[in-house]
Amino acid sequence: MSTGQLKSIALKVKKLGEEVRRHLGCGFNEVIYQSALAIEFRKNRIEYLKEVNIEIFYKGESLGVDRPDFIITKIGSYKAPILLELKAADNISDGHRIQLKSYCKSLPKNNNPVLNNFSGGILMAFPSGDIEDCTKVKIFAVDLKFKVLIDDQADEDRMYELDKERQKKNKK
Repeated sequence: MSTGQLKSIALKVKKLGEEVRRHLGCGFNEVIYQSALAIEFRKNRIEYLKEVNIEIFYKGESLGVDRPDFIITKIGSYKAPILLELKAADNISDGHRIQLKSYCKSLPKNNNPVLNNFSGGILMAFPSGDIEDCTKVKIFAVDLKFKVLIDDQADEDRMYELDKERQKKNKK
């Protein structure tokens, strides 16, 4: 899969997340958003596994299992698995990114044939702000080598810093 394809898929998934947020609102826990997103996936003929066990590895040894929120197995004509982890959080934290990276490192080592040809991961954060706020669903998308394709949080942080600098200059 090209990085352009994965980026396009991540943006499509984000659009579905924004649809969920627009209709559902804010303040719910992750499980509520997960259930609503599953409905959107089915309506859009996106095939997925929900909370499937994946083995977690350390130095080639299995430590046990964990359960990411979704493994998207088919979206349009694309059939390589994409991991999707959801968070009910205002910001995408380094801890969230580390969790996604851990899943992305372990997933290709799993023996489940459905997980063959793993292509990347998406982290989606549903902020708690009021629905009228401009705050939108944020995503962080990576390819299978954890090359960052989209990082809405970093983009937002850069815009915030630029705005602060502009305000300082205007005060002088």
